[in-house]
Amino acid sequence: MRYLLVTRDFPPKPGGMSAYYGGLASHFPKDGIAVVRPRGPSGVEQGGGVGRYRIWYERMKEVYRRYPFDVVLCGNFGVLSYPVFVFHKLFGTPYFLFFHGNDVLMLRRRLKLNPAKRPLVYLVFGGAAGVITNSHFTLKLVGEVLPLRSKPALVLHPGVPDEFLGLKDTAEPFSRGTITLLTVARLAWRKGIHMVIRALGSLARDFPNLRYEVVGGGDGGGLRDLARRTGVEDKVVLRGFVDRRELMEIYRSSDIFVMPSLYDRDGCEVEGFGITFLEAGAFALPVLGSRTGGIPEAVLDGRTGRLVPSDFSEEDLADVLRWMMSHREESVEMGRRGYERVNSEFTYAGKVAQLISFTEGCLRGCRGSCS
Repeated sequence: MRYLLVTRDFPPKPGGMSAYYGGLASHFPKDGIAVVRPRGPSGVEQGGGVGRYRIWYERMKEVYRRYPFDVVLCGNFGVLSYPVFVFHKLFGTPYFLFFHGNDVLMLRRRLKLNPAKRPLVYLVFGGAAGVITNSHFTLKLVGEVLPLRSKPALVLHPGVPDEFLGLKDTAEPFSRGTITLLTVARLAWRKGIHMVIRALGSLARDFPNLRYEVVGGGDGGGLRDLARRTGVEDKVVLRGFVDRRELMEIYRSSDIFVMPSLYDRDGCEVEGFGITFLEAGAFALPVLGSRTGGIPEAVLDGRTGRLVPSDFSEEDLADVLRWMMSHREESVEMGRRGYERVNSEFTYAGKVAQLISFTEGCLRGCRGSCS
């Protein structure tokens, strides 16, 4: 069976969704998949308005002429699902829809603001052979917004890049004089970076050798100001974007990975899963997250890391970090379990096998949930 992936997010475009689709596509059998993605630089989409639907549809036809695919994987519901739906109606090619969390929240807002769109959205959703989500949390969201009912559904968690698997030279938490906390994320409010900086204010007195490194793009001016006002300016380092080799070295030299994400209701943003928790686990780092979105599926509380409540305060965060730094043997053991879990459950080779089994099963007449 030959697949076509249609997506707005694909390497070299940065971001978790891009890494997800890139990881999947690179592990299909030889000649098993083609990809239609934006042609602009760094994955920037060209064109706008109604014409963009036609552009995507024409590109699907162009690929079909030289690569007659059997199944379409639609990576972004909305702009891409409409041309995918038209292609299905004209060529009979079945399609599957992917969802990641924020896309469902935005869809719920759009339908609330413009209920007249609901029949068309339901029509496109209803025509899909199945649904694929990045977490059980996201699947639950889909069921709240769209008529999921008995439609086949697969929860396909992200994986980690091959070069992160089976590492022999992992991190060695708490083996150095300095304790380094690490966040790998864009500098957005919902990533909770500001909460970590505030927590450092009370932790620095008990752990004077503590430092906090943040890797990711964005405007760091506000965070630097916060660090200065909190009195921890000398302990906070904003590194910006780094290449993969440098990122691996940063993971290797850290002690605790921390990303206490928040639910940004106004911006319709939530952590659908949290790939960087897995990356940290690949280096045997203990991790700290929040009970927000799909994070509890990425971090097993008390086993591979610790979770703070979804409505946590900076004091809650400081208390858990203090516990992790004071109970080092337990923290190191959580990191070890995270390493084992990543290497056994989160390979992209395994994810592609799940995906192919699910889609083929659905097309053979699978009914009900296939997750």
